Amino acid sequence: MSRYDKNLIEEEAIKSIRNGRITEPIGQFTLDRAEEISAGIFKPTSEEFHNALVDYAVLKVCEEFLDKYVEGRSAANLIISMVHSGMIDRIRAARWKDVYGELNKSHVQVVDIEGRRKSELMQTSKDDTISRVLSGDNVNDLL
Repeated sequence: MSRYDKNLIEEEAIKSIRNGRITEPIGQFTLDRAEEISAGIFKPTSEEFHNALVDYAVLKVCEEFLDKYVEGRSAANLIISMVHSGMIDRIRAARWKDVYGELNKSHVQVVDIEGRRKSELMQTSKDDTISRVLSGDNVNDLL
């Protein structure tokens, strides 16, 4: 037995194009496939990362599906490929950004072997409280 009905997805895609917005069955199909692909292929290490992958992929489909869908082609395949590529994009972006969505590479002053100071681009991680204390911000507003 199939996990979904391609013909139903195709009919709903055509309705979505006519209405100018994604129908509920297309939205549910997208969410189900995103959950399945994240858990099955990418196997995120935390629930938060799993949710981030799913959210990003679903948002990508919601934003781009109506523009990319061509009637007569497989709407289900398009959605699945968009979900998959969206998750790959998110994972690639995670390598360059920290949990706050900020770039996690920055120039850091280091001292080389001759004792000279130089700037190097290094991967960094940010902890709000520690970063704010080190930068001189008032930490009392965090309490």
